[in-house]
Amino acid sequence: MRLTVDEDCVQLNLSPSGDRLLTVEANSRLRLWSVATRSLIAQSDFSPARIEDAKFSNNGKYVAIATGQGCAQVFEGHRLSPLSGSMQHPHPVVSVHFSADDQKLATTSSDSFVRIWDWGAPDSSNQITHAFQPKASVVMAGGRHLYRQAGRFQRFSSFFEPHLQWFATFEDDHICRIWDVTSGLPLCPDLSGVTLNPSISPDGRWLLTVSDKLIQIHAIRCAGETAPPWLADFLEDATGCRFSPENGCQIQAPLAKSALRAKYPLAELANKSLLPVALR
Repeated sequence: MRLTVDEDCVQLNLSPSGDRLLTVEANSRLRLWSVATRSLIAQSDFSPARIEDAKFSNNGKYVAIATGQGCAQVFEGHRLSPLSGSMQHPHPVVSVHFSADDQKLATTSSDSFVRIWDWGAPDSSNQITHAFQPKASVVMAGGRHLYRQAGRFQRFSSFFEPHLQWFATFEDDHICRIWDVTSGLPLCPDLSGVTLNPSISPDGRWLLTVSDKLIQIHAIRCAGETAPPWLADFLEDATGCRFSPENGCQIQAPLAKSALRAKYPLAELANKSLLPVALR
């Protein structure tokens, strides 16, 4: 099969059944092709927004896109007609990922925030079940106490377990971190020296990393520990990076360890190994 597009192709995605091909061009044009006939089925122009990511759902019925204007949206997988409202981040959305049942969509933005949306998937009769704007059921910052360094945000990629129970982040300093979606806490120590994007097994039990010539397979288990409600505030006070949906990151002086212990009931956190080493 050979296809010719108008501009440089920056991303390809084949449908699960192999009958359709999704192409993203450098001019922000999304195109859907028939593999059998090599003909164009549908296209949509997102200019001037840059398309950062585009993926088929697991059942092939939907297509999710992420744009540099802080927006994600779900489209019908055979005609590219919109199915959901806009799912917004204050910064560019760099990746999208459907849950195993395609009922939820995970979006990651360039400031490290991860949101998991109940986007209103059609029911068994192909009718939209939710007419309202998609709502984020989980909003968390993947390592917000770690990402703000040297006065800038680090570049990173995110990779999601199929059921959206945990995800991995891969940063430009070759560190891979594993995060529990429920608690927002790390599931294991940092994996350093990783040189390629990590890979997650289809059942979500294993993470594969490559460090130069060393290949490692890691067993991943969710923490099963509910984070106390004060933990996010604690991490912000401990590191001097306070986040808010409206203003992003506000730099402040970190509280001293004695002040932290006085302000927050650390005894409520059973597993103190989840805290930064300097604060245990």
